[in-house]
Amino acid sequence: MISDRYSFNEFVETVIDNNPDQVRILAMEESVEVRHRLKLNRNGQGIEDSGRRYDQLLSALAHLVRHGGKPIDLDKWESHAFRRLFEAWVHRGQREPAILNTRI
Repeated sequence: MISDRYSFNEFVETVIDNNPDQVRILAMEESVEVRHRLKLNRNGQGIEDSGRRYDQLLSALAHLVRHGGKPIDLDKWESHAFRRLFEAWVHRGQREPAILNTRI
């Protein structure tokens, strides 16, 4: 599990040096782990809510890498995390600059 605290920013910091396909795979693996943990640990609504949101963000990231498109509604911090990742890929030539025009 990359982020035990269900922090999307922590996930991005950990995977930012990976290429988009590697990030997609890691996001899908992390999502599976989150869902498994949520099923096992139904001990607090706050934790459950943050886990569900983390899972949504991971799934949106995996979908975006594979199919493109606009991510789900993001708050300021989530948008910043997506943008940092996109900028790293563009900087390394792993994505076209057009990805930065995605409304995030």
